[in-house]
Amino acid sequence: MQQAAGRAIGAKRGLVKVIAERDAEEVGANVFKTATYDDYRTAAELVYAVPDIQLVYPFEIASEEEWSPPSPAVDVESYFDPMTIVRELSIPVFAVYGELDKNIDPVQGADAYAAVFAAGGHQLSEVELIPGVGHTMQEQETGCMGEPGGPTSARYRELLDKWLGLMAAAT
Repeated sequence: MQQAAGRAIGAKRGLVKVIAERDAEEVGANVFKTATYDDYRTAAELVYAVPDIQLVYPFEIASEEEWSPPSPAVDVESYFDPMTIVRELSIPVFAVYGELDKNIDPVQGADAYAAVFAAGGHQLSEVELIPGVGHTMQEQETGCMGEPGGPTSARYRELLDKWLGLMAAAT
């Protein structure tokens, strides 16, 4: 069950998308963006089964009476869109994502940066999704919290060295 829950939490665009504890007050008992209580309960039970989640974001599953769908006024997807700032930057950006990162959606992040860079004005900026690594750029099997990280990814070190060399040559 823990392994299945870990995969569900890391689903790239799935139902189970936990938002930060600080946002829970505004969103209420529905921190999973679900439209029905049954969907909320299913998502909450998956997350609740992962002990590491309970250590970081302890929570109790809300009763049906406590639960309510997200307010249309609260857009949990757009609390902050970093791309609004990245679009305006005049400095090079080095954006790398670990394919196994469970803290964020690495595909969505890499796609967002790639779209901004493709729109122009970001010479020397780089974005890459690195396979086989988690949030800390260490080699991992699953990327789940609590999994010991291996060595820092050779691909990450190679990209960083290349990018820093480009920055040094450009100055």
